[in-house]
Amino acid sequence: GTTVLAETYDRGNRRTLGPAFTSHTFGKGRAIYIGSGLEAIYAETLMEPLRDYFATLLNPVLANWRTYEVEARPGLLPHFRASDGPLLLDLLANTGNKTKMLTVREHYLPIEQVKVRVRVPEGRKVKAVSLLRAGGTLKWSVSNGWAELVVPRILIHETVHVELG
Repeated sequence: GTTVLAETYDRGNRRTLGPAFTSHTFGKGRAIYIGSGLEAIYAETLMEPLRDYFATLLNPVLANWRTYEVEARPGLLPHFRASDGPLLLDLLANTGNKTKMLTVREHYLPIEQVKVRVRVPEGRKVKAVSLLRAGGTLKWSVSNGWAELVVPRILIHETVHVELG
């Protein structure tokens, strides 16, 4: 039941070192093992081809369990919180010009027009969608159990508030 999805290749010595990603099925379940340092390389370099490759491996596995989707943007970090009441999606825009000496003068660039999807819990309906930091409501639609919207601007932090009925 184990399938090798990718191998680690040593470019300097021109040889394959063994599996980097494997997938193992057991009954109706599936597990992916990442036994390489590619995730560390992505964290350091933010290379889009690596992020896209991770997505091709993980999306089929996570499709039924995913509770939200946020358009990938450099520096944008989502954090989802669900409860019996509203759904909250925090969006952190880590886009500051950090330097070691001038942290007092740090400036942030906004991230604009971010597409967001939030899964609507079964048996519930969306009553309203608003922004907690900027204030105001957002235009939204529901398609195939997902609330779809666009956050117009994120400056450091924004929270999408999905009111359910």
